[in-house]
Amino acid sequence: MLIGHRKFLIFLFLSNCIFHNITASESVATKKIVCYIGTDCSKRLGRGSFHINDLNADLCTHVILGFARLKDERTIDLLASWIEFMKGTNITSVKKKFPGVIFMVAVGGWYNGVQPFIKFTDHKENQKIFAQTALDFVKKHDFDGLELCWLYPTKRGGYISDRKTFVELLKARN
Repeated sequence: MLIGHRKFLIFLFLSNCIFHNITASESVATKKIVCYIGTDCSKRLGRGSFHINDLNADLCTHVILGFARLKDERTIDLLASWIEFMKGTNITSVKKKFPGVIFMVAVGGWYNGVQPFIKFTDHKENQKIFAQTALDFVKKHDFDGLELCWLYPTKRGGYISDRKTFVELLKARN
């Protein structure tokens, strides 16, 4: 498991993911291939519908599932779309099918808005509380890490100081 004592991975994809082409001479093992899946894809009709059982994670080095929701600095919860997407299974059983693939959860996203982020970044104590909340959430659901998806600091009702407090949040230790 990648979660060490009081440490876990935080990947940031604030706006765009960059994918690298792999040439025939390159080994897949030398590249990071991130598969990003929005759990609301299970609501699509017909052939566009996608559930966790449709996943071929052998194509990925990392799988990021979005989104979990921030309610406040003490509460992260899974959206209702997770129930449909997971089809009665859990991350632990999926990880057993694909050992060596890193499974992460994306927290936040466009629909979460900026206010929850502002609330837990405005004071150092809230940052520490959130860091512990995030760690507890990752451990509870057996994820290997967390992507903090704040779209976009300083925009959509945010403040210019959000950039600085966002960086401070990433440095927060519990």
